[in-house]
Amino acid sequence: MQHRVGIICNGITGRQGRTQHLRALLEIRDQGGVQVTDGEYVVPDLILIGRDEAKLADLCNTFNIASHSKDLFGALTNPAYQIYLDTQITEKRYDSLKRAIRMGKVVFAEMPLVCSSDEAIELARLAAEHSVKGGVVQNMLYIPGVIKMRMLRDSGFFGKIVNVQMEFGYWVFDGRLQKVRRPAWAFQKGNGGIIRGFFGHARYLLEHLVGEVLSVQCAATVNITERYDDFGRPFACTAEDTAYATMELEGGVLAQVSATWCSRLNRRDVFTIQIDGTTGSAVATLRDCFIQPAPMAPQPRWNPEREKTDDFMSQWQAIPDHETYTNTYRIQWEMFLRHVYSDLPYTSDLLAGARDVRLIESALSSAESGKRITLPPLNLDGAPKEK
Repeated sequence: MQHRVGIICNGITGRQGRTQHLRALLEIRDQGGVQVTDGEYVVPDLILIGRDEAKLADLCNTFNIASHSKDLFGALTNPAYQIYLDTQITEKRYDSLKRAIRMGKVVFAEMPLVCSSDEAIELARLAAEHSVKGGVVQNMLYIPGVIKMRMLRDSGFFGKIVNVQMEFGYWVFDGRLQKVRRPAWAFQKGNGGIIRGFFGHARYLLEHLVGEVLSVQCAATVNITERYDDFGRPFACTAEDTAYATMELEGGVLAQVSATWCSRLNRRDVFTIQIDGTTGSAVATLRDCFIQPAPMAPQPRWNPEREKTDDFMSQWQAIPDHETYTNTYRIQWEMFLRHVYSDLPYTSDLLAGARDVRLIESALSSAESGKRITLPPLNLDGAPKEK
């Protein structure tokens, strides 16, 4: 049996909304919905909300979507739509999400959830008061490399984890010779910067693979001070494009996290995470995961007078694919819909989104002050001020 689920999609004409959420929801719709109980499926029925009616109409015509509107309030008051999706720019989400929660809608949002941890905690608290379920994007939990690494962690492969290194980034063109491929706001203070762009992802990955982040110390800088938009117009860059952080995790493990838009690749992928343990090490990329059990570890030699003959990369074994991997946003949407309609567990809730936002705030604060910031446990009552 199929049941329609009405989903209000706000900000869907933006890059993430269009290429990720819309794609995922349409795949679910076109394949007959998500199974939530034995014999029961829920099928997304979308209404697209935005400011540009021509873009909305074009998307509706292209993908056979029945409804679009510029009137968010009207959509929220319509009982035919039970879920509110917000993919607007971060600074616009808080008021819209708050209104949706107060009107009894289930909510799902891009990350970072909102601009401040106070706002994020308030949304989580408000959702609890109104008995409304909520979720936030944590899509990198479902990339194949991380799925494989989580399998290793669950098997006990690492033994005692002693070290974590996470690297993200690549050279982002400045727009003079090649298109910049990012909007100008991504390089300006407020919504922009690589800390807001990546450190939320880093936090939930560390929490799920190793342990909760207890403290952070961060250094950040603006390397490229001027870039060019799609029309060749220069604009000033005021948000950091490079950030390096040391994070203390549960169990005394230290994690080194680096993120930059100013480095040309000389590693396996744009994203890598290496976990070292007493009985083995593993490196995950977006797609793959490579292991080196302790008995297979070589003994590198320091000898610059001798030509290097070791190929260290070849000494790692690839974990095979054990399943067919799909769009990470689709995976998360399917899990969220099962959570909403079957009450299955869902860890990427609004409070998890608040923890992401708080780490971002703390890293920015540390970069400005030069101090290590502690992160006490976070709950619906808020948290003590960071030291």
